[in-house]
Amino acid sequence: MSRAPSTCADAWQDYADDVFPIDVDEKIVTAVRRAYMHALLAAARMVEAGAKPAQIRAEALGFASTIGRAVERATTTRTA
Repeated sequence: MSRAPSTCADAWQDYADDVFPIDVDEKIVTAVRRAYMHALLAAARMVEAGAKPAQIRAEALGFASTIGRAVERATTTRTA
């Protein structure tokens, strides 16, 4: 991703291009796309409620720094 996406659809496509193998099952893509769009909506609601985009970015980067480490597994909850 060389430039920031200008639409949610562009952001999704950038993400999908980065994380999915070429032969991924469409059911997985659909489930992940729904979760991705839900997260975008949650972020928009947070901004509307007064959260600063920098705060959201900092939280996302904070989580990104835990990916693949024990702390990620220790702080991830599963509700399904």
